[in-house]
Amino acid sequence: HHLLGHAISSEEDRRYGQRTPLPLLKPLIDALPRVF
Repeated sequence: HHLLGHAISSEEDRRYGQRTPLPLLKPLIDALPRVF
């Protein structure tokens, strides 16, 4: 889950980082691997 989470976060940063307001969702995505 940790590696997969980082891969997904990096993918979203590359694709949707410029379009959608990812800065708000990024903390949640980064927190998910830590909680689980």
